[in-house]
Amino acid sequence: MKKILLSLLLLSSTLSFATKKISILFDPSTNPIVEGSARSFGVRLDELPTSSVTLSFAAQYGYVTFSSSLTFTTGNFSTPQSFTITGVNDGVINGNKIEKITLTSSGGGYTATKVFYINVTDSGLDYQFLSGYNWKEREFNGITIASAGDIATRRASMISYVFNGAGFPTDATPSAIVIGHTGVLGQTDTSLLTGFSSVNRLQWIFTDPTAATWTHYVYHIFASIPNGKLVMVHGGHSSELYHKELINQLLAAGFDIAYVSMPSTFQNVETNVAVTGTGVSAHNAMNTLEPSMNAMEIFLFDKIKSLNYFDANYSYTDYYITGCSGGGWATMMLMALDTRFTKGVSVRGTAPVQFRNFTNAGTTADWDLEQGSISDINGVIGDVGFSTTGLRNFHLSVTYFDLYLMACSGGRSIHLSHHAADSCCHNKFTYTLWADYIKSLAASYGGTFNLSLNTNASYATHGWNVNDLSIIAAEF
Repeated sequence: MKKILLSLLLLSSTLSFATKKISILFDPSTNPIVEGSARSFGVRLDELPTSSVTLSFAAQYGYVTFSSSLTFTTGNFSTPQSFTITGVNDGVINGNKIEKITLTSSGGGYTATKVFYINVTDSGLDYQFLSGYNWKEREFNGITIASAGDIATRRASMISYVFNGAGFPTDATPSAIVIGHTGVLGQTDTSLLTGFSSVNRLQWIFTDPTAATWTHYVYHIFASIPNGKLVMVHGGHSSELYHKELINQLLAAGFDIAYVSMPSTFQNVETNVAVTGTGVSAHNAMNTLEPSMNAMEIFLFDKIKSLNYFDANYSYTDYYITGCSGGGWATMMLMALDTRFTKGVSVRGTAPVQFRNFTNAGTTADWDLEQGSISDINGVIGDVGFSTTGLRNFHLSVTYFDLYLMACSGGRSIHLSHHAADSCCHNKFTYTLWADYIKSLAASYGGTFNLSLNTNASYATHGWNVNDLSIIAAEF
């Protein structure tokens, strides 16, 4: 019997099959196939066959499919032919897999069956990430919710931490209300809006442990022809596009709006920056409030108290919420905390902490205060922004994956909208590693979780874009 030598040309060694040789022009150990995509490579015979030779391939586990078999003749045996392997998207989150491929040759003196292996990765992942960054073993990655009953337990733990042990806010009375407000509305202006009848400005005041006063404004915008529902629109940390377009779109659909923003940004918040020992002039400087309190409360208290006010004074049938950037993070947090929000769309605002900076793993990364920071490659949350103990305890008891499940539990829904080319955050390719798994778990707890990753380069802005407006219109 004549045999085959499969020579992996990018390797220093070869696998000796027999006296006749075949060369496959790629290295299956370091060049993986990605689910849902294809890779082509060359195959050639290294020795003159006595007649035509047919090469066929088979996958034992079904992780890949192949192009048609190849036929070599005595005239073209040494010319490489293109052969394609396509990864099968199996919908299962299982990281790196190894496919066993059987090569069969027949005819022309080549009669042998031999095996080689190739790596197959989940859709959207890069092999270096999988091989060098084992997210499954990181400290803050897991799902602690194991039953529907755990959701209530985690929510109680979350409320205690976020509100510094004081319990869920019950205040329903703003410190002041301006009826018929005109002019600046956070990141837009009343003169730019259409389809509304009037605007009220609600004022909420919070005094932190250093006696600094935080004054938050919530703009209550009334649709000209209301549908009985209210959408909270949460701006982010900086000037972002499409605020006006989004609010006008929602007003045209009959939604009343509660327009809010992040602490220490734009016209929404006024802070006393002169208090000795604080100097809090921007939200990322709130680490000066540690360890007397964690600062999450400052980001969220006014939104929940506003819902209390709406409950006491209006008859809305539903509360929805959408936010971008830091407002996207707040969207997820508020839905996890407050079950009165029944639908949410978070735009480029939330990804599990351990995925925030994997490309620079091993270096200190100071993230937004409300999310904490990653201080080393092991995923340990550092002391920038929060006390180490406090934030560690919070993320150990309530992980980001838990928050997603909490945000859509009980028949509610949340949709995360991200962009692959976003220059700020929450882009890259980590989503498919966990999104389908969370979606399945959410369904088992009566919720709906979706994640969209847009790749249209014309919509690469960090703020709401045309694609996001479409998602919001479909969800609401």
